[in-house]
This record gives sequence, C-alpha cells and structure tokens, in this order.
Amino acid sequence: MRPSLPIGSICSVRKSRSGKYRDTPNASRRNERLDKISREEVLEAVKAARAAGVQGLTAETGTLVKLPISSDWVAYLVDEEYDATDIASLTAAEISGRERAWCYLEAIRRIAGCEKAFIASTGPVIGTRESRHINAHYQLKQEDVLNGAKFDDVIALGAWAVEYHARAGAGSIWRSIKDNQTFDIPLRSLQCVDTPNLFAAGRTIDGDQYAGSSVRVMGTAFATGHAAGVAAANFCRTKSIDTRAVQNELVKQGALIP
Repeated sequence: MRPSLPIGSICSVRKSRSGKYRDTPNASRRNERLDKISREEVLEAVKAARAAGVQGLTAETGTLVKLPISSDWVAYLVDEEYDATDIASLTAAEISGRERAWCYLEAIRRIAGCEKAFIASTGPVIGTRESRHINAHYQLKQEDVLNGAKFDDVIALGAWAVEYHARAGAGSIWRSIKDNQTFDIPLRSLQCVDTPNLFAAGRTIDGDQYAGSSVRVMGTAFATGHAAGVAAANFCRTKSIDTRAVQNELVKQGALIP
C-alpha cells in the first residue's frame, strides 16, 4: 500500500426556514428563489463574510444542493488537508472542519432568502477523498481515464471525469473523458501484486492521483466493489483468477461491462 495526500470534506446540511415567510406578500417568490443558489452567489457571500471579519473561509466556491421532501440544503464548502493515516491529523481535521462549518453558515446567511438558515446536521465523519492505494498488477492512469481506455480484463466501467483536489481551498481540477464516453477498469487494478487473494475496490484500487479522483466516486465504487467480491469468490474456489469466469458471473448478476 502506498500513501498519498488526501483532501477531505465534511458535508454540512443547512435548512432554510422558508415557511417563516408565508405571512409576507413575497412568500411565493421567496420559496421559488430558494430552489437554486448559484456558485456566483456563494462566492459573493463568502467575500462579504470575509470583509465582515468572519474567519476560516478558505474556499470561496462550493456547491449547495436542495434535497427533495425535506427541502434541506446540502452544502459542500468545508474542506481540510490532512494525513488520513495519522489519527492525530485526522482528529484535528474533524475538529477544524466542524468549527468552520459555523463560519460558512455565517456566509450563507448573507444570501438572499437564507437569512434564517441553520445547521441541521453535519457528516458523521470527515469524507476522505484519497489516501492509500493497493499496489496491483496494473496502475490505472489519467490517460486511461481521459482517452476512454479499453482492457480485455474489464470488470467495471468508469464514467466520472477527473476531479482532482490538489489542496484545501484551491478548487478542483476537472478534466472530462474523451467524447463523454466511459473507460474500462481492469481486474488487474484490483488484485494485489503480492497477495493474490486480496482485492481492492473504490478509492483504494491502484490508480495514480488523477485516475483515483475519478474511480473514487460512489457509482464506480459500487461497480468495483461488486467485481472485487466476485473475483475473491472465484479465487476461493480455484486458487487462481479466471478473468473470463469473473466477467461472465458479473454479467449474470447484472453488471454493466462490454
């Protein structure tokens, strides 16, 4: 296993009490207004909060998404830089992230219609985007992702662009897959190079930092997790890997592979 620099985030959920405006003439317009908050509005709110002396606002942009049913807003704004293999570093990031969630709440309250927003909840743990990777038979590379690479031992498809977060507060590097296609993830990137009965999935498979920033997302993690389980079961039966048997079983179970 090899360590790499992780950038993590705590997802803060904030709810705006739009119902408080029902007794005003502008109630319907306010409720419609709160169906979407643009990145530009977030940027201006953060700048205004900084000018007012609010500390801890390292990132100027982020994403706010309104949830169905509850009408809560999920805010992706707080990120931390830490070593996920060091418990002291991880703990410090947890503390800092939750403290800065309150700072960003002060910024969000500067957005029209969000004056009475409050924190409903935060993530149970900080979300680590990247840490250790397995050393496998093949390291998936950024070029494989961007060029829509094809492999004979494909066991899952990736469809997410390269979304690499270099440092906390620095924004992300976004590079799309050629022609908006998919790329193949080979079984060789899941199987440990020196422990043949060990298979990785999700963000732990063998990939460089840019490829890792694509395969880490949930949909792709589900697919590689499925493949890792089937491959491990196959190895238990045969004490070796039969790639075609793994592929056939995945297709039988509904996996989407060529």
